[in-house]
Amino acid sequence: MAKEITAGVGDMNISDSDFPYIHEVRVVDAQNVVRIYSITFIKAPSEDPRLGNITTDRGTLSPIFESDKTTYSIEVPYEMIDINLITTKISQDLDVIGDGLKSLVVGINTFEIQVTAGSKSMTYTIHVNRLGGLAQLDWLTVSECEMKPEFDSKHLLYRVKVPFETESLVIDAGSKNPSANIVGIGEKELEVGINIFQVVVKTSEEVLKIYYVVVDREYENEEDNPYKDDLSLIYLSLTDEKLNEEFDPSVYNYTAKTENQYPDGVGLIAIAINPEADVDIDGNHNIVGTNHVITITVSLGDLSQDTIITFTLEDLRLMSDVHEIGELYISTIKPSQSVLDIKNQMTNPNEHLRIYKNGELMSDEEIVGTGAIIKLVVSEKEYDSKTIVVLGDISGDGQIRVNDFMSVQNHLLGTPLVDHKFVAADINGDGSIRLNDFMAIQDDILKIAGIHK
Repeated sequence: MAKEITAGVGDMNISDSDFPYIHEVRVVDAQNVVRIYSITFIKAPSEDPRLGNITTDRGTLSPIFESDKTTYSIEVPYEMIDINLITTKISQDLDVIGDGLKSLVVGINTFEIQVTAGSKSMTYTIHVNRLGGLAQLDWLTVSECEMKPEFDSKHLLYRVKVPFETESLVIDAGSKNPSANIVGIGEKELEVGINIFQVVVKTSEEVLKIYYVVVDREYENEEDNPYKDDLSLIYLSLTDEKLNEEFDPSVYNYTAKTENQYPDGVGLIAIAINPEADVDIDGNHNIVGTNHVITITVSLGDLSQDTIITFTLEDLRLMSDVHEIGELYISTIKPSQSVLDIKNQMTNPNEHLRIYKNGELMSDEEIVGTGAIIKLVVSEKEYDSKTIVVLGDISGDGQIRVNDFMSVQNHLLGTPLVDHKFVAADINGDGSIRLNDFMAIQDDILKIAGIHK
């Protein structure tokens, strides 16, 4: 009797990206009857307790997240009463405790995120510093004088007109915030003409706000007023940013560069040297693009003078002319792309781009797959990040292979894919994984049709 012939036995090398791996053993007996035995190898639960990323809904951590760094800090304003700590798992086997929405008190808030993988664990510590109370006044008065407009804690500029005989007055102010320090109140000597006084509110965390009280002391004889027909500004400043040029009343064009967007307008103080002149500001809203122009018009009767501030907005977001960048993902990356390839496909400078895999910085030569995270980092500060998705690449190796096909099959049979793996398997982008997605990956592997063509 002839011996059985067996194929498919012996040593095998299975890489992480091959799981779940199906191996077949074929046995042909003496009667040429073929028996096929299938063995499915499933990757053992992870013993690596590191996270792939930690982000928040209100800012970025310092230092830039890397999986082996365990201590981070972030500073948030007083108005922020909670923060959402968002974690990205390297493996779905990880057990994460301590992430999610956290309430904040004033001062240092310390949160621990515990990650367990099998018998190993790791703790990430996040220090959130919520700044002290609002740096604002709750009242502001000028002795025996009427301020215009009436006091409002959000309004920063007030004007007062006094007769020539008034040589001094008293500015008083207060705040309900016990940590606020107020500078600039008390008795003030007055010069004839325009007097500008600053009332500075400062908290213990170096947060400050400046209120302006402009006092116009009349000339003894109006004929002596050298500014009665002057349409110049005597003071111009930005409260949230800085002018690139030093203010000069004889200069009417300024520029400012900002990394921030101001949909409701930027804080701006413009004071005319002539108290009888009107000051109108146009364009101080929706500052979200480059070369935004604000026009400050000083007018008196039929005469007017414009001062221009041109904002250049440094848009510190991930941008590309090649890829569609979503709220969470960049899902238009093709297979077999290196880190350098992807950097070159972005419009941001290469030196500002970093790509991480499982929390570790990737080199320019490495192939990028689903689950990698691209970050925009300028001067060691993270401004934006997105998770990369290569459609069809569920394993994250940057290729579309049989193991990806099997992952989708397992999803359809009841082992669900989540997060970026779900997005990678949803080939047609309809928000669900169905047979047509399964077939699209199969056709790509068999070169019948290409997902990325």
